[in-house]
Amino acid sequence: RLRAFPVGPPQQRMRFVVGSCRYPGSIVDNALSDQVYAAIFEHTSSAEGVQLLFLIGDQIYADATDQLFDLKSPKSRYTDRYRLAFSREGSPNFARLVAQVPTHFALDDHEIDDNWSALPPPSTRRQQEYADRKREYEYAVDTAARFMSSVRNQVPILRPLSGSPFYYALAHPEECDFPTFVANTRTERDFRGSNNPTVFNLISDDQYDALTG
Repeated sequence: RLRAFPVGPPQQRMRFVVGSCRYPGSIVDNALSDQVYAAIFEHTSSAEGVQLLFLIGDQIYADATDQLFDLKSPKSRYTDRYRLAFSREGSPNFARLVAQVPTHFALDDHEIDDNWSALPPPSTRRQQEYADRKREYEYAVDTAARFMSSVRNQVPILRPLSGSPFYYALAHPEECDFPTFVANTRTERDFRGSNNPTVFNLISDDQYDALTG
């Protein structure tokens, strides 16, 4: 049962839950990571319940080894893990929760790789190694967009199109009682290395303009 967003004067308060770092555990206890969503669901059933859910990174751990072996193929590392984490069969509590509450996702490192901080310049890696890493990065971001994008860069939702599947402002006051912006500080950041240890950006100029505009 979907609960309609209340119509009328703004309540001047927001009730939301923030979650992150859904470590899947090993193959035999993967269901444990789904249990937290059952507890969150208990806060959604009343008129005074949670209005919004923000899942701000590490919904999968693409670098996890399952404590048994290291998965190598992109499909195993990314697509299969999203399907397990988001499907009704693999994660029934998660599926029930996001069917009830408007949910917004942000990326962090483990959707790509542990401590991901942008691709280094090509000159710092061997050519083939760099090409392989770039291809995997593009697969990771594309897969994340398929499972977690707001699609506001393709379909206008109460306001003009967003420029990115991963950052956008919620429509205020239609979607939220206070101005709210979902940011992407992972895929737009500059590579930070020994040659530029203190000068780098976390977001693009376009995202900054969207945030401050």
